[in-house]
Amino acid sequence: ASSTPRFNQPPVFRAVISTSSVSLSARWLIYWQNLMSILSARRQKAARKQVARGQKSVKEFEKKIMKDTDIQTFLTELYEAGQQNDAREQERRKKMLNLEPETAQLLSIMIRGSRRQHILEIGTSNGYSTIWLAWAVHAASGHIVSIDRDPDKHILADTNLRRVGLRESVELICGDATEVIANLPGPFDCVFFDADRFSASSQLTRLLPRLSADAFIFADNVHSHPEEIAGYLTTLNDLPQFKHIIVPVGKGLSIAYRWNES
Repeated sequence: ASSTPRFNQPPVFRAVISTSSVSLSARWLIYWQNLMSILSARRQKAARKQVARGQKSVKEFEKKIMKDTDIQTFLTELYEAGQQNDAREQERRKKMLNLEPETAQLLSIMIRGSRRQHILEIGTSNGYSTIWLAWAVHAASGHIVSIDRDPDKHILADTNLRRVGLRESVELICGDATEVIANLPGPFDCVFFDADRFSASSQLTRLLPRLSADAFIFADNVHSHPEEIAGYLTTLNDLPQFKHIIVPVGKGLSIAYRWNES
């Protein structure tokens, strides 16, 4: 495995490689916006066909589009509330430490595009990133397992997921992630690490037997906390079956893909 992208990597990786390093973040943002517009247009076109065939009523079609708009608005408000909370609170355990919107949008695009269905999230907080994940897998009838050790934050996540109508897509587990994952059956086709970065390395090792043959693994805070996440990156780069790159979005996102070349 290597942090240097290769020519024969999946299309979403090649899109990163083709951009210049000078304006990489700006180009990523344009790429996400364009792709999200394409995906939205395709969903609407498919829904219109269902209406025309009588498989879906006009009211159902309109409700689906409005719900997506409402979820996006809710996520914007939830992120802003989290930022205000974090600026006010001094104790780390009381901070929400939510994922940056650009990183969340990238995760959503990749999960939607690859039609992930069984996702494990380590680090729920108030459910901001969990909503992004659940929203992304909803069309594919996917399911999320999200772990956090803070019971107060789990209450917040439960409330927020219910408000957007995605609670049934998520199993919330309160406890120490390293202990919890030992009893999870899997398989998971996507894992997102966004909690204790020191524990991520051992957690990854424990999860390997529970990952699908084409699993995606994401980890945040690569650039913001390089020392803390170094052990995880070393463990990941030592896995020959995974292709790995680091994308300069938000606080730095590690993306790994289990890709068996034939």
